[in-house]
Amino acid sequence: YINNDEHDEPLVIAGTTTDIEPGQTVTVSLNGEEYTTVVEPDGTFEVTVPVEDVLKLEDGVTYKITASVTDAANNPTQDAKNLDVDLTAPTIVLDEISDNYVNAIEHKLPLTITGQTTGVEAGQSVTVTVNGKDYIGAVASDGSFGITVPASDVELLSEQEYVATANVSDKAGNNAVEDTENFFVDVTAGTITLNEITEDYLNAAEHNDPLLITGTTTGVEAGQTVTITLNGEDYRTTVKSDGTFEFTVPANKVGELVDGIVEVSVKVQDKAGNEVSDTEDF
Repeated sequence: YINNDEHDEPLVIAGTTTDIEPGQTVTVSLNGEEYTTVVEPDGTFEVTVPVEDVLKLEDGVTYKITASVTDAANNPTQDAKNLDVDLTAPTIVLDEISDNYVNAIEHKLPLTITGQTTGVEAGQSVTVTVNGKDYIGAVASDGSFGITVPASDVELLSEQEYVATANVSDKAGNNAVEDTENFFVDVTAGTITLNEITEDYLNAAEHNDPLLITGTTTGVEAGQTVTITLNGEDYRTTVKSDGTFEFTVPANKVGELVDGIVEVSVKVQDKAGNEVSDTEDF
């Protein structure tokens, strides 16, 4: 192969002979040009194709290199090799890692990092670096790759933002532009607390009215969904910017409540997926 970096450099072509006397002329042919040298005392030979001739070699073309020599008795021999010119850099793109977050549960599990390449042959090595450590995988036939960070290494990740990098090269040695993907480790669950509901009692007059349920959260981002469960029904609202939430149960649903203790449960997840819950009776 000649890759993009090598395309503007001289090309050294070398080889060996047997039973050929030192000093015999070797002719190397490439792309219609001939280059000559002589056999060395150890049987080797070497020619250098100048930069201006290397630059004439076109991307995506396979060239035939032939080397010919005769011994002192004028017996000819020849060998040939193919030379592929590949000047096109491949690409590599990382997928989103663990929905951008590693939560408390995921912090104890292996972490799979996936992505896609173009212009890379199947079997080429992909290197993904996380937290200063390299993990190696191979490109599949469809250009995809998947690399697993073992659980023991995932547990070493502290609560912060990390940058994963991915690198690959094709068989010609053309390097893809490194890709990066950020993700956060958040293993700290927030809190959710229901406020007292209707002063702990719902009387006959209130039994046909809407019921306001409120509460507070900490460590949970604004906009996260809060699920409130009452009498087998789920109701959803969102966390406000100040960490509070509220929901009004419709009057017809309140009217379905029967005498006795009623439990209200509430749960929420932070963006990392850490879930917390609370209950309140009235």
